[in-house]
This record gives sequence, structure tokens and C-alpha cells, in this order.
Amino acid sequence: MWHALYITIVSTVFLGLAFGTDLSSTCEKNGVAPFCESMVRGLPGVTQPAKPETLLLPRSTFERVRRSPVPNIKEMLSLETDWLSYHIFNELLPAATLRAGFGKTMISNNTVANLNGSRQVVISRPSSSGSSLCNNETIKLFSGLGDSATIVEEDIPFDYGLIHIIDHPLTLPRPVSESLVRIGETNFVQELQQAGLKDEVDKTPNVTCFAPTNQALASITQVDNLTPAQRFTLLSNHVVFGTTAYSPDLIDGASLTTTAGTAITVSRRGGDLFLDGARVLQSDVITINGVCHVIDKLESPLR
Repeated sequence: MWHALYITIVSTVFLGLAFGTDLSSTCEKNGVAPFCESMVRGLPGVTQPAKPETLLLPRSTFERVRRSPVPNIKEMLSLETDWLSYHIFNELLPAATLRAGFGKTMISNNTVANLNGSRQVVISRPSSSGSSLCNNETIKLFSGLGDSATIVEEDIPFDYGLIHIIDHPLTLPRPVSESLVRIGETNFVQELQQAGLKDEVDKTPNVTCFAPTNQALASITQVDNLTPAQRFTLLSNHVVFGTTAYSPDLIDGASLTTTAGTAITVSRRGGDLFLDGARVLQSDVITINGVCHVIDKLESPLR
């Protein structure tokens, strides 16, 4: 069924090409012209790409974006080209692909990333992961600073690809420490600083970070009495260097080895994601060099 659906969507796109439904006309018809016009001005190649593309377009003028509650909006506007390119993907990504299984790692055109040469990503997830390929579940898109957007209209063809309309713009990723502070998980950042790991976690390419909540860290009274070596080991058990484990990669039974050498096993129970015994409360906080997942307790209990 998936193959038939994909062929139908691709055929629709090529029919769009045949009938000359250009990007500007399609955007005007679907109420996304203001953002689209900014994209065309800033990134002229978007109107005639080398291969089919997918665009995520909000119904926002730049004036409305400036008043948006999205974090870091002024800085994103100052980096307009980088920000706009974060909404463009050089492949066809129909909604069925974005909501399949545990979601999709979408590689954008944004090159402002510390990922060993790879471009920055957006993660798509259906409202309940692991569901059927053919349904109408809401698709959420996860970007920087813990922000998420929702696809409100999907699979709109134009002459070079597909458009999905989203409820607000995506947010450019920032370093791990800034991202965690923005979502309120400050204790883990403080612990990374004390362990001498903060700069390494912020600057090393391809990092996955499992950040216990403020409450989880506060409940462990021994943390304040750790030796520097113990603190370093404890924090290292929540960091994986060299791997970006976005949620679509965290399949049941997968294993990750932390910087401290500890193996963490992934499990999925019902609609919940677990890393050993820790439940993931917020996944896919996309950072400039990887991803953070917020968990409800420490990975390595103190003894």
C-alpha cells in the first residue's frame, strides 16, 4: 500500500510539472505567499531546483514572525538565509513518509551545523509513534530549542515538488547548553559545567545527550558530595559522542554506548520511549551539533 501511495503522490507532482503549477502561483493559492516570497528573494534557486524538493511553509508574514513567541526569533531573522534554508529539503517527503513508523529524519538545506559536514535536520513524528502507514494522524516537526510545529495542510504539489503548510516557522538549532536552558532544564547544564564537560558537549560534532530533569537531579542528594572523578563519570554516562540518535533511530532493542563506556538499551512500551529504566519526557531537542532527549531519572544511579 505504501508503494502505491508513494507512486500516486510522485505522479501528482509530475502532473504539476506538466501543467506548469509554479511555486509562486501555488503559494498564492494556498495562502503562504508572504513567506514564500521571502524564500524566493533570499534563495532564488528554490524556484528551479536541480531535483524535486519539499518545502515547509508557514502562513506568516515576516512582520507576524517578528511578533512570534518562538524563541530566538530576532537572531533567526538576522540569519535570514540560513533560517529560510532550514525549511527546504532536497527530496520528496510526502506526508505518508513523515508519519510512518517512528517518524523521519529530514535533512534540510541548512548548512549551519556541526555534524561532520552533514546538513541540519528536522524530525517528523506522528502523534502516536509506530502507527499505521496510512492514516490521518497529525504530524509534528521538531527543530531547535525544543520547538515543534504542526503540519496543518499536506502534500500540496507544485512544479518542482511538494509543500506542507505548518502552523509556525521552524527554529534554528543552538548549542546543547543553550538549548537545555531555553527549555528550563538548567541543572544538567550546571552539572556539565562542574564536570568540565560543557564546552566539549557544546562543540563536539555529532553528540547525543540524555538530560535528566531538574527534579531528577535535585532528588539525588549525593550529587553535591561527588568527587570530580565521580561527577565526570556520572555526567559522561548521559552523553554519546560520534552519534546523533534522533528518535526515529531509537528503535526497540537498539543500544548506545556512552562516553563513560556504559551501554544504554532502548525500549518502546506502549507509546513511551525508554533508555534503560529512564523514560524520555521530551525527545528531539535539535541542537547545532546533534540532539538532546530529556529523561525522568539518571541513567547511572549513585551508590
